[in-house]
Amino acid sequence: MEHDLLRLGIRSLRELAGRRPDEIAESYRALSGHPDDPVLRPYFAALIGYAETGVATPWWYIMRSEVQARAC
Repeated sequence: MEHDLLRLGIRSLRELAGRRPDEIAESYRALSGHPDDPVLRPYFAALIGYAETGVATPWWYIMRSEVQARAC
């Protein structure tokens, strides 16, 4: 994934702060040609969260909370 982030123009963790996970996921899909992967948004959200707060939250926690929120 580091290589892919570099291809997206993201060279440091600091550059992720303030970004939107949906925006990065869409750019990644366009760059890689991969179909919609439900893990991309939570993965990028976890990276952005870490860049902004220094707190590491696993992407699967974020994915689980998003799925639960949609179920309500």
